[in-house]
Amino acid sequence: MKFVKYNDNKSVTIPPAVLTVCGLEDEGKLEMAGARGAVILSKSEMTAMEMVRTILALTDRAGQLMRELTGLCGSCEGCTEEHCTFRDADIEELIRPAVTVPDWAREEADIAPDAKLDCHVDEGSGVITVCETFYDHDLSDIPAELLEALEASTFALPDSLGGFPQIAGMNISIDATKKYDPQTTPYPSGSGKATYYGPASINRVTINNVNGKAFDPNKTYAVVTNNFCAAGGDTYYAFKAASAQFDTGIPLDEAVMEYVTKELKGAIGEQYAAPQGRITYFNPFKDVKTTSWYFNYMIHLYEDGVISGTSATTYAPNDTLTWAAALKLLLVSHGDLKAADATGADWSKNVIAKAAELGLVAADLDGTKAISRLEFCQVAAKLNKLAESKTESKFTDCTDGYVMALVDAKVIDGMTATTFEPAASLTRAQIAKIIYQLNLIEK
Repeated sequence: MKFVKYNDNKSVTIPPAVLTVCGLEDEGKLEMAGARGAVILSKSEMTAMEMVRTILALTDRAGQLMRELTGLCGSCEGCTEEHCTFRDADIEELIRPAVTVPDWAREEADIAPDAKLDCHVDEGSGVITVCETFYDHDLSDIPAELLEALEASTFALPDSLGGFPQIAGMNISIDATKKYDPQTTPYPSGSGKATYYGPASINRVTINNVNGKAFDPNKTYAVVTNNFCAAGGDTYYAFKAASAQFDTGIPLDEAVMEYVTKELKGAIGEQYAAPQGRITYFNPFKDVKTTSWYFNYMIHLYEDGVISGTSATTYAPNDTLTWAAALKLLLVSHGDLKAADATGADWSKNVIAKAAELGLVAADLDGTKAISRLEFCQVAAKLNKLAESKTESKFTDCTDGYVMALVDAKVIDGMTATTFEPAASLTRAQIAKIIYQLNLIEK
């Protein structure tokens, strides 16, 4: 709530209604704190909860001012209070819309697609010159603390990370097909060994709702977390840098025990063993579940441009592969074939020619034939320079040395603990795991 009171340089009287709304009408003694550009009036003595409410109110006001600043100010990189780029700019200048030009113009001028643009007008000729700005990021790029924490803590997806957020009270979506956009310098670390980089922009995480209500980036939200995260542990530096913090004084273990005892009546039910749907992982394919055993392998290769769907919305995981299709994925992933050479009318011919050049197949191979699990493992092992393994096979239906070489390298497991099914056709789901695991082998 905002009240406006004009200052006549003599005295400023606070209306009784304001004191009433703020809960100060019955206070005989108030405390006034002066800050540059602000005066804070509060109770001289407060209980713990009154302090908490005051802190939250001040935090909310700080958030309002930050949002106003974000909307009005431009670059703050390298600025000081004495040398602010926009100190004397008119309000119309500060809130002018972003400069946009067609993609072809950026290409002609050799300006990056994501670079910020500025323009200058020659009043004499009427010519408008558009150019790249001298700064990379301005205040409009600074993510809100909550979004920053979520974007930073999910940066590794689809790989696992110990700092992945465990959330309640909100629903978020993560699009891991988009690359994480890190800042150029890492978060500070007390150990001096910081390896986590905060986000320069928010492009993967979307907060769908908070406590069942639509997320409003212009609001201030209270986040309850543990001391480790609040202190900026792992990827949660945004919490340490938050505008306000206070410690409830309640140990985490005691809070959990009390919740289990009082709220759950001492029994942790089955609802805690199943996903609660609070986090939605982006998946472009309607025929693939994010819980499928091959999903993480497939989505990695999809992000890297190695593998694609059979359409924009289908992956067809159970479809079998031809020799040409399997070799294409193997050679592109291994870096022996450019993706551009594996497209077009001659893609199959190009793939087989390259494979033959590498000594993997005969030059007259029929690329339309189905490839078996054994055949693919043999060429994959040879391409990765894995010698036939002398390890005794754990499979009752296959003793091939190249298959066991891939087992030794932790690339494959088998269809079961004791069967490999060497003659079975290779599926699109299976090749995703094999190629992903092949890329982990130390060359």
